[in-house]
Amino acid sequence: MKKHALVSGGAGFIGSHLVDRLLKEFELVTVIDDFSTGKMKNLALARETGRLQILQGDICDEVFLQSQFKYEEVDQVYHLATHCVRSSIHDPVRNHQVNTTGTLNLLIASHRAKVKRFIYCSSSEVFGDALTLSQTRALKEDDLKKPTTIYGASKLAGEHYTEAFHKTYGLPVVIVRPFNAYGPRSHLVGPRGEVIPRFFYFAQHQKPFPIFGQGEQTRDFSYVTDIVEGIVKAAQCDALEGTVIHLGSGVETSVEALARKIESCLHLSCERETYPQRLGEVPRLWADITRAKKWLGFAPKVSLEHGLEKTWEWLQKQPSPSQSVEASNWKPPLFQ
Repeated sequence: MKKHALVSGGAGFIGSHLVDRLLKEFELVTVIDDFSTGKMKNLALARETGRLQILQGDICDEVFLQSQFKYEEVDQVYHLATHCVRSSIHDPVRNHQVNTTGTLNLLIASHRAKVKRFIYCSSSEVFGDALTLSQTRALKEDDLKKPTTIYGASKLAGEHYTEAFHKTYGLPVVIVRPFNAYGPRSHLVGPRGEVIPRFFYFAQHQKPFPIFGQGEQTRDFSYVTDIVEGIVKAAQCDALEGTVIHLGSGVETSVEALARKIESCLHLSCERETYPQRLGEVPRLWADITRAKKWLGFAPKVSLEHGLEKTWEWLQKQPSPSQSVEASNWKPPLFQ
């Protein structure tokens, strides 16, 4: 087994699943998380191994980061700590600080610690509205980037910083762009709340599905364990060093089509309640995963239908949310 991996944002949705997977590969996994959105319960299985180290701290705190990298050798760093797309609408400064300055801090610490691989987890949101309704092919890694939000722009800046550290300082890096992960441990309430668990919640409580615009916007919904397996394979692939790779299902699904699939999963029918299009809304996201298939042998194993069933099984076991789950949670106060 390899010695030591570090995961920033490791108590979050994708991060905690990645931690579970990395414990099969590494003797020790360290999580850095400020627990502003990550949850300790997401790490319950990992803690049982006795090989998990949890450090509560902020990646914007340079002193904290340097102290953690100073004394222990870290073989690989997986950088997933981020502030989400919806929070960037009403708090662009904090979004920038975490996603851009935080990434720079972690790159500096990783370079000084001479880590063997730095894996930057970017986002499909870097493309913004680059994919139009008239285009007939999925997004390739080198396609035009036109971010529509501070979040998308900050994640793109993080990509550029990561590439710069590779070119200037020789830091061994890989950039992965997951497309719309979903599954157990996904967020239900608040700005991070995601469409799939929310739709399940609304259906369960006989409330109409909130549809922004006409529901024609599309996403490449990808089951979280497929995304995590792709991240691990990308980290192990020397041929990918210094490059970017897409991880997704390769299937484009509209929000309205998703609503129908959830209705089918629950064997019921729900009304729709329409709202104006959200600020910064990306019209289409659809991943071309040709590179991942070729270089990693990447093949998503969980179909959307099966993934929805697994997500619903998990949701039924969760306690009732302490916060209100309403469509308005998707529309946070505007930046003043």
